[in-house]
Amino acid sequence: MASLEELKQRSDRITADMSLIDLRLRRVKADLLQIFPVLDLEIWPEVKPTLTRLDAYVAYDVTYNLTAQDAKGRRTVEASASFTLIFEPKEAFANDDLTAFGSIGALSIVHPYVRELFHSLTSRMGLPPLLLEVMPPDPVP
Repeated sequence: MASLEELKQRSDRITADMSLIDLRLRRVKADLLQIFPVLDLEIWPEVKPTLTRLDAYVAYDVTYNLTAQDAKGRRTVEASASFTLIFEPKEAFANDDLTAFGSIGALSIVHPYVRELFHSLTSRMGLPPLLLEVMPPDPVP
């Protein structure tokens, strides 16, 4: 299995040759499990990108799963969101390179949308808005 640094290098090599065609929110699920949580909330995000080749295009389905617990250790929020990104590569790339790009480059593109979505969802649940880190979490192998 490639190290995170190797994935970054492979992703960087092909980033300039990938044109984003579409980015869509495909699924959202959110549950407020504690109506009156004891603040501060602790957040655990996980992310899993998957690659699909579509003729001349490459699609990445990126699913974020988020769990938050309150200061008493009670699960407070469970949420997940799936986005699809479709790219048109300017040349043919090996699956290893495309997988590396999905783990690094595609996540860099979709992460700001995910941050805004979870921020908005939690504030609409009556919680302090959850703020994900600026950089996406490392993908789950």
